[in-house]
Amino acid sequence: MRTAQIDEINLLVMEFPQAFDGFLKLFFTEHIAFLRDHVADRVFQGPRLRGDSHHMEHGDAAGGCHSRAKLLGRLNGDWMASGDYRNPQIRFFSDKRAMNAIGVTLLFGLVSPLLLNVFGLLLALLFDSKIKGKVFARTAVYMPSIISPLIMGYLWTLILSPSTGVLDKSLEQLGVNGSFDWMGDPKKAIWLIIIVNVWQFVGGPMMIYLAGLQSVPMDLYESAKIDGANTWQSFKNVTWPLLYPSARINIFTNIIGSMAVFDIIMAITGGGPGYATESLSIYIYRQSFNGFAGYATAVAIIMFILIVIPIAVSLRWMRSKEIEM
Repeated sequence: MRTAQIDEINLLVMEFPQAFDGFLKLFFTEHIAFLRDHVADRVFQGPRLRGDSHHMEHGDAAGGCHSRAKLLGRLNGDWMASGDYRNPQIRFFSDKRAMNAIGVTLLFGLVSPLLLNVFGLLLALLFDSKIKGKVFARTAVYMPSIISPLIMGYLWTLILSPSTGVLDKSLEQLGVNGSFDWMGDPKKAIWLIIIVNVWQFVGGPMMIYLAGLQSVPMDLYESAKIDGANTWQSFKNVTWPLLYPSARINIFTNIIGSMAVFDIIMAITGGGPGYATESLSIYIYRQSFNGFAGYATAVAIIMFILIVIPIAVSLRWMRSKEIEM
């Protein structure tokens, strides 16, 4: 009896690998079938519900079968890179909302760095001169840049809020009647955000330009003065060429920060009114959290290209003008 039990146990042990292998095959077969029947439909039902042009032209069943075939091809280890994988880009360039987001991003990303550098340089020249209280003034200009843009945006929302805002109340005290919807005008809202952004972050470029100004040798100014150069000529031929490294740093950082603007727009207008101030970052964020992560990733690549192009052009131009001491 004991020998028979041992033989039975040995038989079970010998057959266990085959039985376990059969179990694994059955398990994965069932789950692949589940993916075919359920997951593929759920993953690709979004574009059909949105009325994707490809699916509308070829019918819901055709679009669904084609999309499921691609997913099942990936499950089976086959990469079927055709058809709808290019649709996110096609849909992007035909989407008016997306094109508006590009326009807002380019406007903000080009105008804001320009103003930041112009006012930063002017403030640096002012604080580099011999004036009283320049340490306090320099600190006051730089302080807003260390505050979160979200907090600063909400503060400006309280200031500019129609009827109840601080600015409207102040104008009312001065005898100016009427409520001004500062953030409700689609054409003016983006310029308001640009002004707030420049006011908050102008301290950074100012400090970099100030450091560049203080590194210019005084002997060069004295030589220019001896040669009969006035203030403008000294700045044009001595100061500005030696500020190219500082300008290059400022342009590089300002373009990146401005093209990727997100939080200050979300705090002040939320991308509104409508989508008038919606930047590309906000557009990507909303598409991603609405369940279109793949499409949002494709748009993020386009955004990366939009950021790289102006940086590469500006840096190449600055490098050609830079003078090494």
